[in-house]
Amino acid sequence: MWDHERSAVAVTVWSRAAKAEIVPPIQPVKEPPTMNPTWRKRAAFTGIDSDIFYPTSEDEAEADEAKAICAVCPVSTACLEHALAFREKEGIWGGTTERERRRIHRQRRKTA
Repeated sequence: MWDHERSAVAVTVWSRAAKAEIVPPIQPVKEPPTMNPTWRKRAAFTGIDSDIFYPTSEDEAEADEAKAICAVCPVSTACLEHALAFREKEGIWGGTTERERRRIHRQRRKTA
């Protein structure tokens, strides 16, 4: 058998095997909890000027007021998980600055 005949036979065998492979049915994807925006309705920031949550510098003192609000917020964990899932780059989310969220991402990658 010639080399080109061998490769044609190998391709045919592989193609039949690939077609015979059983593919499980596609399951509906459950919506991650962070995608559900209902947590925002229960957030402590409702009615507060949003500028508080977007400090103009990386100075920790500027973030203190927003962090104080987050500390008593009943949905701060959902807020933080949302920010981590969507890689929010600006503002205070779940009581954390962007720098703190980057640190959390690094820690989670190391433990994964």
